[in-house]
Amino acid sequence: MEAFLATHAAQLDAVKFPQALRANLYEKLTKEIYDIGEKVQIMIDKQSEKMMVSATHDIEPEEDVWLIDHAWTFRYHEAYQYLKENDKLRYRMKNIMSFPDKIDLDTPFNQSDSNPIPEEYKEEKLNLLEYLEKMPDGPTIYNLDEYGIVSLENIPFKEDATEISLFGNRISDPLTVTENLLKFPNLKALWLNDNPIEDHCHNFDEIGEFLPNLEIINSKFTSRANEWAMMFCCKNQGPKTLEEIEHLDLSSREFLKIKDITFLDRLTKLHTLDISDHSNLLSSIQEESKGTEKKECDGKEFEVTGYSHSLTEFLSKLPQLKHIICDDDLAAHLIVQYNSGDLAEYLPNLTKINKVLVPATFEDYKVEMEIQYILKHLWKYANSYRLSTGPNADQSESYWYIQDEVGSHLQHSDDPNCEVYSFIFCKDLMDLQDPSKGAVLDPSSRITYSIMWPKKKVEKDAILSRNFLPNIDEKMYRSARLCVWFNTPKKYYQEALKLHNEEVESIIAKSVEFDQKFTENQEKDGSFLNELRDQGFPVKIYTDFHDSAAGVDTYKTYLGWDEKFELVHSVADAQVVVSPIDFKKITEEVKLDPETQICNQFPYESVLVIKNCLNDCLEKVYGRCQYFQETYYSWTHLPAFIGRFMERDEKDQDNTWICKPLNNARSSGHIISNNLDCIIRHIETEPRIIQKYITDPFLINGKKIDIRFWIVVRSFSPLEIYIHDYTYARIATNDYDDSEISHMDWTKQFGLSDREAGEYNEGPRKEEVVESLNAYEADGYEKFRLKVHSLVKKVFRAAVLYKPEIHNPNCRALYGIDILPTSTLEPYILEVTFMPELTHVCKVQEKYLSQINRCMFLGESDGMTRLY
Repeated sequence: MEAFLATHAAQLDAVKFPQALRANLYEKLTKEIYDIGEKVQIMIDKQSEKMMVSATHDIEPEEDVWLIDHAWTFRYHEAYQYLKENDKLRYRMKNIMSFPDKIDLDTPFNQSDSNPIPEEYKEEKLNLLEYLEKMPDGPTIYNLDEYGIVSLENIPFKEDATEISLFGNRISDPLTVTENLLKFPNLKALWLNDNPIEDHCHNFDEIGEFLPNLEIINSKFTSRANEWAMMFCCKNQGPKTLEEIEHLDLSSREFLKIKDITFLDRLTKLHTLDISDHSNLLSSIQEESKGTEKKECDGKEFEVTGYSHSLTEFLSKLPQLKHIICDDDLAAHLIVQYNSGDLAEYLPNLTKINKVLVPATFEDYKVEMEIQYILKHLWKYANSYRLSTGPNADQSESYWYIQDEVGSHLQHSDDPNCEVYSFIFCKDLMDLQDPSKGAVLDPSSRITYSIMWPKKKVEKDAILSRNFLPNIDEKMYRSARLCVWFNTPKKYYQEALKLHNEEVESIIAKSVEFDQKFTENQEKDGSFLNELRDQGFPVKIYTDFHDSAAGVDTYKTYLGWDEKFELVHSVADAQVVVSPIDFKKITEEVKLDPETQICNQFPYESVLVIKNCLNDCLEKVYGRCQYFQETYYSWTHLPAFIGRFMERDEKDQDNTWICKPLNNARSSGHIISNNLDCIIRHIETEPRIIQKYITDPFLINGKKIDIRFWIVVRSFSPLEIYIHDYTYARIATNDYDDSEISHMDWTKQFGLSDREAGEYNEGPRKEEVVESLNAYEADGYEKFRLKVHSLVKKVFRAAVLYKPEIHNPNCRALYGIDILPTSTLEPYILEVTFMPELTHVCKVQEKYLSQINRCMFLGESDGMTRLY
């Protein structure tokens, strides 16, 4: 027991675990006692169809502690492969996650005393009279849902009405519909769903055939549907013509009723088509249910259209399609046709069905769809902890876990009746304290549980709850993060995005003022830069930089031969000190004299090398930088990001984002996702920037690359910078594809050959990069290089304006800047790094280190291009 407390007290104290229960916990851990089933049961609430945990007995506060097992523990980038290889894991995860996505914030199961979203964000509905009085002029759209309307006779519709929605009213007579609406020649769409007329009218689905220009009835197409109906289906995307549509959602539309489909030829940019939620599309392929049927109602004859065309005929008009979203029975048919080669005759470019690359068999498809379902819902159940993987701060990693069925179905409350926290049982550390056991340090033997104890009294049959976001308050956007589990008002996020955009626009208006400030900066005296050169040679350099990963003393190996430099062993003897440690510590740990010695680092360079600071720097100077993807910092702009995500989602725009820890190297901790829940949950593990992911990267031999450039800064005031003429690319291990699953596969995304060791693949050298870019277009590399020069100038100009204090006359620096080229050779900044990896390039370019140091400390430009 003493050993247990000695090794675990820090964990227990951190979660304020009761002293009285520590012996109970020790006994249950050592004997592996899982006895929570004696106190609780899993039930299904009939109203919400949600699984919950209820008490089978009265439970007193701090009465006991229970172990909750972890059904699955994983790292983000491993989740897909685990699910693919383990049928039992998929089965268990599906069962845990099989109930409704989200519930309302004011549900009784939330057990919250107050709604954290301000009241002004809750939209109030106008009464019917107020709504009709405020109708604008022009083509009129009526949203008359759930007003209790019985008849249309007294509704003052305007003659130019184009859309009328009457969802959820009390209309029962079809004559009140047809007689009142026939007078509107421009009426294109009508909704009567959830009215008594659905049950009272034998030809409810055919009312649309009476109205001469109606193209949509109850969200389904009529036989007259044409260009207007197609534009309606994607109006949130903002296209002005059929030729601009890229994604088309025809789910539940009964689109095969359309008689004239010649307009489909104009959908030249369409790449994704959603035709899901159609129960009998396959019958159209066998030519069944086609044609029209004459019917009569109240003495009037009209036609009811079945299928005017087969699905094959319809799809044949869209040979450019790359992605189809459909029901499983159609997916099975398309997979067979794809693999037999028959599909290529009319859909030669199809590569994905339901967001997965077309598999070899339908069984493979079902596995992929199961995985996709689990990954979509996973983040409502996942919890995380971090484990150190090395001595440095960035050498730690997040592990995610899904609790067992009891833990996964505890409800959220802001004032919970139970506490639940992860707990790592370190048996190896306990045994180390007993020499007789001969124990060794073995972290792999440690077991992680969740521990649960009652915080307050729980009466029999009461629902057990925990706090999903412990220690996260409104300063950390608690209410915004709750949108993972609860329906929250969109207006809250829309307002946050609006404020953010207004701030960005206000900065853009200051460009003239910033230009004047930069001009003044460049007019300053820069004569101090010649100091070392005037003192004569060799310049004495002390460095404690050592490339331990490569096992090379880089400076001794690649600079020792240069007659203009002498490597010394004492800081006191040096004119120049080259150190990889932080500027604030350099005087203390290296004993640098900043008044007389020159060092290789500027103060406040965090504005360049810390990701959120770089974003702030560029945003505060340019508003939006041409070469930097749209970016949000999770600790300052999370609601604005959620608003932006929702905005893009409504417009059916690509919504893939990359989330990066602020200061990790080698892409450590990066996640790529189009799942909002996943992005929000990862913010819990550490602060991140959320950046729009580039979906169309330039590829070399089918693989994604980024290109490293080296920048020498001799001064920030005036700004004097150089870029080395040599570069090389880092290349991914496996071929890139744009499927959602590939987002979790680091071998397709990053240039690492060994993720754990942080080792990069042997990437293309400059000659191969030049050849590849020139193959894309004439002088492609030179055009790209000039764009990079412009980019670099923008970045360092911004640093001068945003943080003038960054300048120090006794400082020089080398930075690496990583650039991702798009498929059209537009460069985008990935990150800026201080003291970038040197050994690899030195092996390829033996003069590299000499050229860099001669430029940095002596102002020589051999192998370099001056930008300022």
